[in-house]
Amino acid sequence: MSSVKMEDFVSLLAQLSSTDVRRFRAAVKCPSPMNCLNVTLRPPFLESHLSNSYTIQSISRVVNQKILKASSSSQAIISSFNYTVVQRNLTGDGHARKVIMDIESLYQAVVGDNSSHLETKWAESIASTLRIDIRRIKKPSVARGIIYNFTVTLPFEEEPALSAEEITLMLLESTKYGELTLLGEKGQPVNISPLTYDNLVELQVIKETNALVIVLSIVISTTLVIFLLFLSGAVLVKIRTDRVIEEVNFSSNLNKLACQLMIL
Repeated sequence: MSSVKMEDFVSLLAQLSSTDVRRFRAAVKCPSPMNCLNVTLRPPFLESHLSNSYTIQSISRVVNQKILKASSSSQAIISSFNYTVVQRNLTGDGHARKVIMDIESLYQAVVGDNSSHLETKWAESIASTLRIDIRRIKKPSVARGIIYNFTVTLPFEEEPALSAEEITLMLLESTKYGELTLLGEKGQPVNISPLTYDNLVELQVIKETNALVIVLSIVISTTLVIFLLFLSGAVLVKIRTDRVIEEVNFSSNLNKLACQLMIL
């Protein structure tokens, strides 16, 4: 099967299964003598797209009901159809991520004089494409260049546990395959440079800061304890001194009273 025929075959499969052809990527013919075709089905990136599970069901219907054979001029016959779930390689570090995106356009032409509106607009577009909660994207900012920065936070308790690491990898893939669309201030599409791993910055908690806080806490606590001990000691000394003075005064008063009695 030539590359042209593969493209025609994939296009027909997309049409019959009501799937956006852009979701089929990396079509490769299996090595000889195997007569098969490997295609990667991308996750949905538009609101109108069905999930991968429903798309697989639609493709399976096309294959099992021989719809593809009846619609194909090449008389291609599919004897079997199977799929495997592609898992992303994740480290599972549990940290947030900062994303740095390069926009290949002039700042004034794209951003204009209202950068804050565009920052929010792009965050909403990214959240919609990746199908994540908009609250996961924090502190979006547009700098001259054009560089669009934002932070992907950790998952909330009430939503599926989709890590910031996996979200940023999904974003990397969407820029690689041209699935992400960002519009300028005047509604024109902007050119997005495909993300690389260098554009994804892991945000780690600085351990030295925690150690410094612990040391400061220990120093302050020790100083407070020493001060309290010193204050307690001073109070005790004061009490003992007062008692001694009272005893001396009492003895002096008794001596005076005895002298007075003897004189009388």
